Amino acid sequence: MGGPQIKYLQAVEGFIGQFNEESKRMELDIMDRKIMYLLSINARFAESSMTKALKISKEVVHYRLKRLQKDGFLHGFITVLDAEKMGQIVHTINLSLHPFHEHKSMIKQLIGDARIINLKHFDSQLDLQFSVATSTIHEFAEFFDSFLKEHHQLIKDYSHSTLLEEHFTGLNFLLEPAERPKILERKGSSFQHLFSARKMLPGAAAVDAKDVAILAELKINSRMPILQLAQKVHLATTSVQGRISRMIQQGIIKNFIPYASFSFLGYQWYMLFLRTKNLNQATFFQYLHQHPQTVWVSKRLGKWNYQVSIFARNNTQFNQVVQDLQQHFHDSIINYDSATVYKQYKYESRVEIGTKIP
Repeated sequence: MGGPQIKYLQAVEGFIGQFNEESKRMELDIMDRKIMYLLSINARFAESSMTKALKISKEVVHYRLKRLQKDGFLHGFITVLDAEKMGQIVHTINLSLHPFHEHKSMIKQLIGDARIINLKHFDSQLDLQFSVATSTIHEFAEFFDSFLKEHHQLIKDYSHSTLLEEHFTGLNFLLEPAERPKILERKGSSFQHLFSARKMLPGAAAVDAKDVAILAELKINSRMPILQLAQKVHLATTSVQGRISRMIQQGIIKNFIPYASFSFLGYQWYMLFLRTKNLNQATFFQYLHQHPQTVWVSKRLGKWNYQVSIFARNNTQFNQVVQDLQQHFHDSIINYDSATVYKQYKYESRVEIGTKIP
């Protein structure tokens, strides 16, 4: 999701995330916020369904969506994929860099590497985090050994974690509970009825080359119409619908979400790192899903058990979130740390590796 630097590039190889700094402020009225909230539930909701939920005309919904994109706030719609289901292992590296060394070439190299699925700067130019998607641990080890050898003069220190699971918890901070619209779409191409009914089974799921082609299109444009998608992958619309339905039920497709610049609204992206013991994960995840300021949570194997993305207007609001979290889970939190996301260079799921093709 968008931090303070929000100019995006769309290249032939796909969406690569935030790139250039911009300083811009804007206000969203209550209707714009409701539209964004509905899209955070499912970015494929039809305009006609949002019309019924919001009690406004389809033309107004269409106009507001286009305006949010034209104003540079809403950059597009992405599909969140389960890396494990795609046969991938995701390792995250936190780097502390030496000052007074040029590191632009290293960042450029990471952006261009297909194995790198996200890349962020924390707090300052000297704290970097990136995640690597590989099909085996040995592939990651070879990549990281080579990376360290090439850039050892820049790297002061590093830590490593393995992603176990990651969840998008929503954009509840946009609206008060009483303001949040309810939507019902049991038919159509949003597949909303399947998300709550699916069974999440561990391990990789079998996909074929056509599934991979569908995911390659949807990962950077989750609102793509079924007919257009069918034409791109050379399949019948019923076949495309069936394949997407199956991949949702298998847990390969986790969410369809909007990608927007919430810094334009005065929000800052904070990252909270937690080390825990004897934590009731179900209760913890339920708490985060209900808390309006939390947007993402990931479980990890490493120094920190969990990483939580929090959107707050200032340090005071962020500290209130942390204090509330400590109050609820004080017996389980051993230690924590935090960082501010200064810039995100890249966010792109990878669908072409580790794929279990029968």
